[in-house]
Amino acid sequence: MIAQIEQGRGQASPGLNVGDGIPIRAVELNVSQPGPLRILLICPDEPLREDVGAVLAELGREVVLSHAVAAYPSGGDLARALRTFSPQVVFLSFEQVETATAVMRFLESEANGLPVVGLYGVANPALLLQALRAGAREFLTRPFEREQMAGVLQAVRALLRSAPLAYAATEHIYSFLPSKPGVGTSTVALNISAAMAREQNLKVLLTDMDLSCGIIRFLLKLPQDLSIVDALARAAEMDTTLWPQLVAHRDGMDVLHSGGVNPQAFMDTTQLQGLIDFARCN
Repeated sequence: MIAQIEQGRGQASPGLNVGDGIPIRAVELNVSQPGPLRILLICPDEPLREDVGAVLAELGREVVLSHAVAAYPSGGDLARALRTFSPQVVFLSFEQVETATAVMRFLESEANGLPVVGLYGVANPALLLQALRAGAREFLTRPFEREQMAGVLQAVRALLRSAPLAYAATEHIYSFLPSKPGVGTSTVALNISAAMAREQNLKVLLTDMDLSCGIIRFLLKLPQDLSIVDALARAAEMDTTLWPQLVAHRDGMDVLHSGGVNPQAFMDTTQLQGLIDFARCN
């Protein structure tokens, strides 16, 4: 049982215009854990984007293409993408050098240390130099090959091990663990979460992780629908469109219930970590 609390809204970082409504916390969330490498692809060139996606697909479970953007994003869209997907590396094409460089500066201000891999349709030493000066760590030029891509990603992993990447996230996570069954832990967690949800500027997520006898769904009279088991199964593709379909809303709280009794269900720790990371950032 986990109740997560996010309080207040901070100020936008300098760079591109972020806009309103992006909650920013100074607390850092380390996303350099083992597991598939999460990639954010920014590439207006459709054939180039498809070529990169095809080679990434060949790498299988080593990587996850979390999100692909078909245009250079605004500051607000890019900030949302970083918070939603928490990428560990950004693939950025340099069709428009000045715009791509502005994106680089914004990435540096929002996620200091986030590795960026420059993408090029044709090798151009002048462009490579500009991207290097802007802060790109690695470079890939067409034709993209699996071995070349794997080598670049291996270098990114080494960089993340030496300088772990961190994102802004809420630090308020409270776990409720029973000493034995039937002592009212779920009731306590529910009432504390409901009380916090009544406070101004508090955003509360109550998650029931008891797959054997979780009762939050019963207590709140929630429909069966989707549960944390479904959320875990889709953790790698989680985004702000999918998340509202999985989370119920009651009395100012977001609730992710455990579904029906299923003592045979298994929680994959990598999926669970990814899900918690997403929730902390959103």
